[in-house]
Amino acid sequence: ATIYLSCFKSKRQKNDRLTEFRQRAASRTRSASSASSANALVAAQNDRDHWFYRARTKVKILISFYQIITSFESILEVRFPPIFENFLRWVSSTANLDALQLVRADCFVDTSFYTSLVVQTLLPILLSVLIILYDMISTVCHRANDAKRLACKDFAYTSFLTLTYLVFASVSKTVFDTFNCIRIGDDPIRYLARDNRIDCSSADHQRYTAYASFMVFVYPVGIPAFYFYVLFKKRAHITAVDRDQDPTIQKLSFLWENYEPQMWWWEVFECCRRLALSGALVFVAQGTPSQILVALLVSVFTSGLYISWRPFERESDDDLAIVTQCSLYFTLLAALLKKAGIDKADGYNQTVFGLILVLVNCLGLIMAFAGPAVQPLYFLMNGFLGERQTHDGTVRGMNTDLTRDKAGFVDHFVRVAKSNTAEAGWEPYISRRDKWKLFLEYSGAVVEHRCSEGHGFIDEMRAVYVVTGWEIDRVKKWFVNESHDMRENDVESRDVGGQNSSEDRRVLYLARRMKGGYSDRDFLLESFKGELEDGSHYLVQRSLVDENLHSLKTSHAQRRVRASVKYMGYLLHACDGGRSTRVVYVENLDPGGYLKGAILKKVMPKLLRDRIDELLLEVEHDRQQQMFAGLGEGEVEDDGSFEMTNMMSAAQNKGLTLGAGLETISSPMHR
Repeated sequence: ATIYLSCFKSKRQKNDRLTEFRQRAASRTRSASSASSANALVAAQNDRDHWFYRARTKVKILISFYQIITSFESILEVRFPPIFENFLRWVSSTANLDALQLVRADCFVDTSFYTSLVVQTLLPILLSVLIILYDMISTVCHRANDAKRLACKDFAYTSFLTLTYLVFASVSKTVFDTFNCIRIGDDPIRYLARDNRIDCSSADHQRYTAYASFMVFVYPVGIPAFYFYVLFKKRAHITAVDRDQDPTIQKLSFLWENYEPQMWWWEVFECCRRLALSGALVFVAQGTPSQILVALLVSVFTSGLYISWRPFERESDDDLAIVTQCSLYFTLLAALLKKAGIDKADGYNQTVFGLILVLVNCLGLIMAFAGPAVQPLYFLMNGFLGERQTHDGTVRGMNTDLTRDKAGFVDHFVRVAKSNTAEAGWEPYISRRDKWKLFLEYSGAVVEHRCSEGHGFIDEMRAVYVVTGWEIDRVKKWFVNESHDMRENDVESRDVGGQNSSEDRRVLYLARRMKGGYSDRDFLLESFKGELEDGSHYLVQRSLVDENLHSLKTSHAQRRVRASVKYMGYLLHACDGGRSTRVVYVENLDPGGYLKGAILKKVMPKLLRDRIDELLLEVEHDRQQQMFAGLGEGEVEDDGSFEMTNMMSAAQNKGLTLGAGLETISSPMHR
């Protein structure tokens, strides 16, 4: 993995929470000399878009899981159904990196457990020596180039850590197997469980036992202790916000990059968990149901920690780890059933029993690779449910470099808001529903949509309407909503601060309820407001990624889907001599989820209608209050009713009728 990333990967950008975290952190000032010291490794570290890098964490989780599962047969001394045993032995040769088993060395030479013990313990040491030699040679070859020399050194260090991770569980199990002796039948001699030809009381075995005792301090004890030492020493850097750009800890990234910053120590815990569920079990009531019971208790405890702390940065990795923990638990439960003989007493079908165990232990694989497998179906669903458009307008796309700062972003938004059909390819949004037709009639709004890229799914909407009787400042105040009044479909709305907040910029968190039974969507938005040279005002927002303000894990815990907003806002123009305001609303967002095509096509127009209705209702309510305030200035009778004469007279002077007023009150806007 390290060779591939260092030699063949080109640096790319990625628009997910991890890359945004790195981009935000990269803006901090750092030493140029320190940055150049591990430039190649940092460049590889920033690349998260490739499937290979995304899959690496999942592969680590699955390797740990299968290394534990494949050890149960010998450690627990239980015979699983034949189908499941064959499955475990096939997986064991790959997951445990057993070189002798992979090349089938027993077909060429006479091998024993001692051969496996020596090869498995000395081969990683030999490879480590080769890594050291590579480091020494690269240091000599790149004496004049400090950047390459340090990059090669970091590469060697990362390779060493990767090697220790891969061999830790399998070699530790082999070392502990040296102490795993059992009695067979009535024979008083104790034989090695891994190789029944070996007498545990023999002189040869005593020598190998001493050798294995030394290797205990190299592998089962030495590797976790080494991990803890290097992580504890650099914990301040690992928990820092700019950790992914800190060149001093990139060589350790294999140990911490997949975990949340505060969980910097989790790899050490993972080593202890793997050890407790594999090799260390040989010292607990060997071959008895109590041994399996202890393993079950350890499994339940560690599963609870995974569920409670969810240590990985990616939600999908947390879910995969929890699923493998559940598979581990059910496999141990099956082992307990076999050990207690319940399967024979109740007449279990061994073929079905074995197939169920194979399926349970393949759930992690299915979950890890189901996502890429269903991508074609995902695109097909969006293609079927979404709406496509092709146009040749000049206002297409959005230059990321030019719109990174506020000025370029606002300029692009204003250009889109002011564009016409020829420039941007706007098309009228058409719905056959009577409610939509009625909405267009009473609101006078012009609603259009388009594909912002010029070819593909329609992802952008624009609504133009006039707010009669409200001047521009009042309309702007309504849209800004500084008091965070709960508007139509809002679930939560609040300021969350953030760096560089000012009077014209603020950061807010917003959650909205989706119609049609879809999950709520939430937004972390960076909002700008101001006035243009032509006197018009703007209020525009875009997505901001900052895990410190509102993390994705918090959103998922609240059953919300994070939506991505390219731009969403209002352009306000004064009209009717300043007494009314012309509003241009534009939104370009990705609602996320597997049915975003249907949401963009069906749900977003309804939410747009609700927002316009709410504003027009407030305007109409305000107008009614003003009208009846003028009508109610007459005398009031003792029974509390207005004098009809004064009300009629006031209505005639204002050119109104009570019937017209009552008709307006019962208009569709007040539904």
